[in-house]
Amino acid sequence: MSDEELLSALLDQIGTLAEGVQAVMENQQSLAAKLDQQAAEQAAQAKSLAAIGVAVGMTYLASGTDTPLPVDVLEDRAFASFLENYPLDGPPITGKAAMADHLAQLDQVEPARLAAGFRDLERQTHLSMIERIRNRQIERIARDKYGDLEAIEKGRSVPGAPSRETDR
Repeated sequence: MSDEELLSALLDQIGTLAEGVQAVMENQQSLAAKLDQQAAEQAAQAKSLAAIGVAVGMTYLASGTDTPLPVDVLEDRAFASFLENYPLDGPPITGKAAMADHLAQLDQVEPARLAAGFRDLERQTHLSMIERIRNRQIERIARDKYGDLEAIEKGRSVPGAPSRETDR
């Protein structure tokens, strides 16, 4: 083969290679577009599920039932928006019976120790969203019952707060 024929054959192979690379790039672009479409569809589905979770949660709240929603249901990602906005003065997230048990335990704690205890609970990173809501509900009840927990912790009396001596 002459140099010219070699060069021509090389150019043909480079052309074929370029066409192959172009086909691969087009295929990759098509796959990327399909993945983008699937991601958009999944985002829309997640938004719909979150809306359903909020609707179910609000229906639960409106029903006034004593039975809490099951924990495995509430821990589903669809309920995240509902839990983020769960009313602290709403029904006990863990149910009335479980909340009554927690409040009975709370009555055994000196009010001067409550503020520090609630701060410690807020710092704990391993708690689930449901446990955090439960703790905030208990804290709200304690603050309603005893008043300014930080002032009590520092040894200052709080006007209008019940005396611990009457609880014993």
